[in-house]
Amino acid sequence: FQDDNQVFNIFELSDLSSITTDESGIMPHINISESELRNGYTKTYSDSDGSAFYIAGGSTVTFTVKLQSSSHVVMGYKDSNGKQYQTYNDTNKTNTTSISIPNTGFYRFYLTNVSDSTIKITGGSITF
Repeated sequence: FQDDNQVFNIFELSDLSSITTDESGIMPHINISESELRNGYTKTYSDSDGSAFYIAGGSTVTFTVKLQSSSHVVMGYKDSNGKQYQTYNDTNKTNTTSISIPNTGFYRFYLTNVSDSTIKITGGSITF
């Protein structure tokens, strides 16, 4: 609509695209939702369409998984050949690993529960 010499455009929020950033202003490529993971099991994270992430060599990926309570987990990444690289092995409530991607290509990220019981994942993110 127009008011005097100014033109106003009104947009419905549902018609707009948006991004969500964390407290540092970093936009996650994927938000990790709540779920459970039995002891001895591994959860692999892919892009929102189920494919691997295409990441440039030299990029740094920050992979964070938050748990309901402190638990022992292993985290890392898998390359396009399925080779697994462990980058984290610790017991915490918030688990974060920074991964330097060696070569441009397709990657997935994994979390393995090595504790003695089922863990509850409360959130997290993968950013690069």
